[in-house]
Amino acid sequence: MKKLSLLLAILLIVSFGVSAATDSTEFNIATSINDVVGVKVGAQGGQINTYSGFSSYAAIPSVTIVGGNGGTLSYDLEVYAMSNVAGKFTVSTTATPLRIGEEGYILPYTVTVDGSAGELVNSSAGKAITFINNFDQTNGLTFASKKFSVGVTEDALFAAESGDYSSTWTIEITTSN
Repeated sequence: MKKLSLLLAILLIVSFGVSAATDSTEFNIATSINDVVGVKVGAQGGQINTYSGFSSYAAIPSVTIVGGNGGTLSYDLEVYAMSNVAGKFTVSTTATPLRIGEEGYILPYTVTVDGSAGELVNSSAGKAITFINNFDQTNGLTFASKKFSVGVTEDALFAAESGDYSSTWTIEITTSN
């Protein structure tokens, strides 16, 4: 009888099978990435290839050109740009005249981008300067940079009227999508 009961129990298990309960659920992950676009001017040779590196890089907000040694007095700088927005980007400015206030004598100076012949800024209209032309952002945060220098000949400094000269540039990064 025990054998028969055991046999019936085995037959019931085999007949109906052993069923394990299964269940499933969906799990979604979502995020939103904001546009990241930036431009800075700094010393040449900065190795900027991360967001934190760009953010912590100490920009140079101004330079002062002083005479006394002959030749051309210049500052070597670099413009740095970054973007995570897909497309082509250009970094440019209008180099405004170096002068006292809004009117008066214009002190001529030269802007040289990446070893080019240089652009002489010697009129009230200033000079359009392109630092980086159409850099591609195609895969996440992309970085670009271009060396440039700003120079004044000592002859131009000595020929100028006395006073405090200044020129303010607005350097922009724009998309050409």
